[in-house]
Amino acid sequence: MCLLLVAALPFSADDTDTTESTITLQSGGLVFSSVPCMDFGTQTISSSNMSFSPADTTPYTVVVSDLRGSPTGWNVTAQLGQFNGAANSLPAADISISGGTVTGDDVSGVVAVSNITLSAGGTAQRVFYAPSGAGANQSTLTWPLANVKLNIPAGPGVTTGTHTANIAWTLTDGPGT
Repeated sequence: MCLLLVAALPFSADDTDTTESTITLQSGGLVFSSVPCMDFGTQTISSSNMSFSPADTTPYTVVVSDLRGSPTGWNVTAQLGQFNGAANSLPAADISISGGTVTGDDVSGVVAVSNITLSAGGTAQRVFYAPSGAGANQSTLTWPLANVKLNIPAGPGVTTGTHTANIAWTLTDGPGT
């Protein structure tokens, strides 16, 4: 016959251990989340100066994501390239933009330039900027379609066919002033 002896050990519910939880966050960067591609549709040539609204159905937006962890400010510029298609394609055309609104997470101090003219083959124009301490996370500049126009003066260079120009959107680090 076997005999089993069991001894009772004292139980304590007051035992506590402490552990540590850590995380290292790296900069998420300063990037565009969205820039507009502008489509002015199919239009008819006129003998007078022409101004066309976009054929798109949703407002144009520029979205900046500043996920660096310490907002030091940023600047957005746009530069319209020369239209191509036919020879001397729309040499004096421009895109005029006005009345943008800014929304986002930390937009106190973020500025949308009120009137912008992007001339074909011209220099870059400031569009949107954040001073130091503003513009963290996501900032969105929205232009109603009625506030965007492609302007084409009558005269030489206005030819039939599809005319295309690139818009170079540039986002740079540094406080906008």
